[in-house]
Amino acid sequence: MIHPNAVEKRNRLRPVQDPRAVPFNTIEPVSRTSQTTAQAATAQAAAGQTVPPFVRWAFYLFVFSIPFETATFVFGLRDISLTRIFGYFLMVAALLHLSICFLRPPRAFWCFAAYLTVFLLLGLLQRDEYQRQIMQRFVQQAQMLLLFWIAWSLLHHETIARRMPYMLVVSCLCLAVMQKMGIVNVEVKTSFGDRVSALGERLNTMGCLMAVAFLAALAIAYEQAKDRGAMKRGGAPGRLLWRLVVWPCVALLGLSMVLTGSRGALVALSAGLMTFLLRESTWRGRSRNAIIIFLALGLCVRLSMRSEMAFKRWQATIEKGYYGRRDELVHATFQMFEEKPLFGWGPVRHLYVLGKRLNKGFTDTHNLYFWILTEVGLVGAIPFFAGMGLALQAAWRGRAGPRSILPLALMVCWLTMNLTATYHNRKLHWLILAYALTSPIALVVAPRAAASSLGSDGRRRLLEPSPQRRAQPVASPS
Repeated sequence: MIHPNAVEKRNRLRPVQDPRAVPFNTIEPVSRTSQTTAQAATAQAAAGQTVPPFVRWAFYLFVFSIPFETATFVFGLRDISLTRIFGYFLMVAALLHLSICFLRPPRAFWCFAAYLTVFLLLGLLQRDEYQRQIMQRFVQQAQMLLLFWIAWSLLHHETIARRMPYMLVVSCLCLAVMQKMGIVNVEVKTSFGDRVSALGERLNTMGCLMAVAFLAALAIAYEQAKDRGAMKRGGAPGRLLWRLVVWPCVALLGLSMVLTGSRGALVALSAGLMTFLLRESTWRGRSRNAIIIFLALGLCVRLSMRSEMAFKRWQATIEKGYYGRRDELVHATFQMFEEKPLFGWGPVRHLYVLGKRLNKGFTDTHNLYFWILTEVGLVGAIPFFAGMGLALQAAWRGRAGPRSILPLALMVCWLTMNLTATYHNRKLHWLILAYALTSPIALVVAPRAAASSLGSDGRRRLLEPSPQRRAQPVASPS
C-alpha cells in the first residue's frame, strides 16, 4: 500500500518555474516554437559530448590566425596564407569527429546554401570568359559555408564560445603591436597623409578587425565577466584582472584603428558600442554602460584628433562631403539593380559592368548589400539577407544569456561595416554569424536545466525519484 504522504511528496518533486531558478537576467520570454525546440534539442545533444583537445585547439588556432589572413608562406610554386593552413587543419579535425563538428544545420545555413545555389545556376549562364573566376568564387564561398557549419557546431559548447573572443582579442593585439613597432608595416601615401597597415592587409579591413577586437575586449571585461562561475569554469581571467588591463588594450587597438585612417571602422565601432545600453534593465547599469561608451568613444576621438591624417580625412568628410567616391558607386550600383532587379547581372559580370560605367576595370561595389543585389538579384538576395536576419534575431534574443551583449554588438558593428565594404568573403564574417546564431542556445537550455534542478526555495533537489525508489512502494505505518 502506497502512503498518501508519498504521493504528496512526489507531486512536490515536479519542476516548478520560479524566477530565482533562472541564472541570467531574462529580458524577454523565449517563445516555445518549433525552432526553439530544435535549438534546445541540438544544444542538449552537443552538451552530452566532449570536444577532444585536438578539435578545440584546431578551432582556437584558426580563430587566432584570422587577423593574419594576409600572412603567406611559399609551398612549392604556390603561396598559401596562415589562415588557410589552420582552416584546412580544422577541417581535417572536423572530419575525424563528424558527430561533434557537424550537428544538424540551422535555418540560416539553408538560407546561405540557397543563395549559393542561385549563385551557381546564374554563374553557369555567364560567358566563358567569366567561368574561371565564377568557379573560384563558388569554391571559396562553399568553403566559407563549411567553416560556418563547423564553427556553429563547436560554439554550442560554452567553454569554446567563451574562449573564442579571447583568442581574437589577443591576436589583434599582436597585430597592433607589430604595426606600432614597424615590424610588418605597409604605408600607403594619400593626399591626407600616410595610412599605415600591417602584413599587406587592406587599410579598411585592418581597421575593422581592430574595431571588432575593441568591442570584444570591453564586453569581456564589463559584461561577460559578471558571471564569475562561468568565468571560473572556462578557465578565463577574472573580472578584476580584465578591468585592470582592458583600457590599455583598447587604447592600443584604437590607436591601430586610427593609424589605418578608416572612417567606416570608427562609425561601426560607435554603432556596436551603442548596443551596450540594451543590456542593462536598471538605471545604475545603464548609467555605467553610458560612461563606458563615453570613455571609449572619447578615447577614439582623441586619438583621431592627435593624428593629422585622420583629422584631415574627417574634416574633408564633414566640411566637404568627401566619401572617397563611394557616393558614385552607390548611385551606379542602384541603377544597375533597378535595371535587373530579379536575377541581377550575374556573378563576376556585375563587377565588370560596374567598372565600365565608372570608366574603370574590375570594380568592387564597396557595399555588401548592393553587391548581392547586383550579383544574384532578389532571387538570391532574399535567402542571403534572411540568413543574416536570423543571425541578428538570435543575437537579440541571446543578449540575456551568458555571452551577454557581445553577439549583438558584433552583429551591429559588422552590418554597419558592410555598408562601405564587402566582407562576406572573409572568414571573420562567417565566424561572427555562427557566434550570434548560437548565442540564444544557452538561454534556452540553461534556464530550463536550472529551473528543473532548483526548488521554490532556491535549493537544489531531484526532479523525480530514482528508478529504484520509484519501483519500491512505500509501506504504510500500519
